Amino acid sequence: MAEHDVDKAITHQDAHAGPKSKGKCAKFVRQAIEAGGIRLRLTITGDAQDYGPSLIAAGFSEKAAGGAPALHSAHRPANIS
Repeated sequence: MAEHDVDKAITHQDAHAGPKSKGKCAKFVRQAIEAGGIRLRLTITGDAQDYGPSLIAAGFSEKAAGGAPALHSAHRPANIS
């Protein structure tokens, strides 16, 4: 996985969070991940459900269901929200 600055990603996400959902979660999460230094491939639809292969290619891994995020980075505990 490329070097990922989780603090930069979180700072970006916090700085751009709005008071309510705009229905563009995948876009905003992708932008935060990229602010941390990882470049993701854009999906044709832009839907969150289609980012799995791009996240895995960037070094994220799948995690079993159970309340924690479905994908996590080896650079940060899986309980990031």
